[in-house]
Amino acid sequence: MAIITRWAAAFGYRNILYLALVAALVLLSLPFPANNPSNFSRAAWYFALMNWAAVSLVFFFVNTVLVVIALVKGQSPVIPLIACVLPVLCVVVPGIIFG
Repeated sequence: MAIITRWAAAFGYRNILYLALVAALVLLSLPFPANNPSNFSRAAWYFALMNWAAVSLVFFFVNTVLVVIALVKGQSPVIPLIACVLPVLCVVVPGIIFG
């Protein structure tokens, strides 16, 4: 248990929470009903995409401010930098895998 706690602290708890939120948005968008089966996936994924974009913009800007604060204070900006890259990776990695 100590290894998991140490890894989570090194990676950043808000980063883990962000990844869990992205996974939850994808999973929660799947059961949306639609009148036409061909529109089902489109409506569900648009819903997930809009929510992800709203959350990711706030997440990115907050962590950008945290990077600047860490640099000004002379602290390590590693965890906020990881957090700034996560929204970009959520776009790039599926594009590479399903591309």
